[in-house]
Amino acid sequence: FYYHKYKLIAAVIAIIAAVYFIFSAVTAVHYDAKAVIFCFEYFSEENRQDVADYLEGYYEDINGNGKIELSVVDCSFVSGLDTAQYANTMMTKIQALLVGEKDAMLFLLDEDSLKHLNSISKNVELFAEDGIVELSDQFYDVLGDETKTAQNGKRYLCLRSIDGTTLEGEAEENYKAAKKALERIRETQ
Repeated sequence: FYYHKYKLIAAVIAIIAAVYFIFSAVTAVHYDAKAVIFCFEYFSEENRQDVADYLEGYYEDINGNGKIELSVVDCSFVSGLDTAQYANTMMTKIQALLVGEKDAMLFLLDEDSLKHLNSISKNVELFAEDGIVELSDQFYDVLGDETKTAQNGKRYLCLRSIDGTTLEGEAEENYKAAKKALERIRETQ
């Protein structure tokens, strides 16, 4: 033991690390899609989960695991925290999701954030033609009355456009699933 104790300790640590990483990989949640909230107001963790639950009712199982699970990413600007660093962080986050995230196809926006994104996009269509749905009272019933009264104007669910982007080939399945979900939402509004 004394001669091989360092090798034995290293082997035990390696085995523990391998078991941990394998367990983490096996039990990790594999989301079907991501929805992005970009509003100029606060969204609580509970409301983010309510948005995920609402959208899951309209999605199909994309990854084939038998469950429909959506991740919601919040990129909202919260008044009072609008320092330059905070604003740059949120803008970088929303730009990264718009440009490079193949799973993020649906964006929950308010009037101000929709105007903001359209103003910075110049001649590029960020959202698909006929891909913007104004959300009705059914949506607000899911989130609760306090959200409707505190909202910054109307809210929209927008389907991002992938035509002419680097995601055009690899995100086709996610785009079609999001488009189908948006059509179902439009029918129930």
